[in-house]
Amino acid sequence: MTETTLAITVAAIVFGAALVSSVAGFAFSALAGAALLHVLEDPVRTVGVMVTCSLANQGYAVWSLRRAIRWRALLPYVGGGLPRVPPGVWLLTHAPAAAFAAALGSLLIAYGVYL
Repeated sequence: MTETTLAITVAAIVFGAALVSSVAGFAFSALAGAALLHVLEDPVRTVGVMVTCSLANQGYAVWSLRRAIRWRALLPYVGGGLPRVPPGVWLLTHAPAAAFAAALGSLLIAYGVYL
C-alpha cells in the first residue's frame, strides 16, 4: 500500500469512527482501533493515532463544557486510571499485533452481546 493510499485509508477510518462515536456519544477508540489495527498492523502506531485523535475530540468537548465541569469530582477516576497506564503500555509494546487485534475484537463482540 502506498503512503498516499495509507493516509487516505487512515483518514477515512478516523472520520467514520468519529462520525459513529459522535452519534453514539462514546467508543471512538474501540471503533477506530478495530479497523486501524488491520490497516497499520502495528499496535504502537495504531494506539498513537487513536490517542491523538481521541485527545483532540475529547479536548474540544471538554473545552466547550469547561465551566460546567466539577474538577474535584474527577479525581477518583484519574486516581483509578493512572496506575493502569504502565501495565497497558508494557502490554501494548510486547503483545503480538494479531493477538492484540483478536483480543480487541473479542472484547467488542462480548460488549455488544452484553448490551
